[in-house]
Amino acid sequence: MGKAVAIEPNSVHYNNLGYGYYLNQQYQEASRVLNQALLLDPGYVQAKNNLALVTTNSTAEKNVLTDSKNNEVSKEYEVLDKTTDKIRLC
Repeated sequence: MGKAVAIEPNSVHYNNLGYGYYLNQQYQEASRVLNQALLLDPGYVQAKNNLALVTTNSTAEKNVLTDSKNNEVSKEYEVLDKTTDKIRLC
């Protein structure tokens, strides 16, 4: 867990840690700590937005990368724009 969260567990620190996990595509960990941020501050808009990013991207990644019949990689993807994390099927 992040040092800031260990020293002073608050919603901002949990949000920042969760966003770091998101950037590293560790969606399960990101979701866990972002939910912790929202438990501490249910109105924290940035944590809500980051959790929406995690949920959207983890779902999109599963849908793009896995074939529902045999769980093999079915298509490749390319990130078009890192600022919006939009994906394009190749």
